[in-house]
Amino acid sequence: MYRYACPALCLFHRLSIVYTIYLSFFEWNGMAPTKTFVGLANYQYMFGDKYFYISLTNNLKWLASRSRSRSSWISYRLCDAREGRFISRPCAHAIFFPVTMSLVASA
Repeated sequence: MYRYACPALCLFHRLSIVYTIYLSFFEWNGMAPTKTFVGLANYQYMFGDKYFYISLTNNLKWLASRSRSRSSWISYRLCDAREGRFISRPCAHAIFFPVTMSLVASA
């Protein structure tokens, strides 16, 4: 069942990541119909902010402590559920990627 959904999920995640990077070059509140192109100004602001480095450190600590957590365990079990490994590891991780990203975004 998952072998047919996996390509669509992987494509959806790749497109959403590309679109997020595209939006990072604009000043936009998410609701207004117009976006103002600012180029790398958002990145200059981000790297100049002291709270960015604090949150980056916290996220790296969280990643180190949770890298073998429940979502990784479930994805590995999905990979090995049958002898034929019906889900590849990247696709299994793509299925559980939103679980970890919501926690990283809230940190």
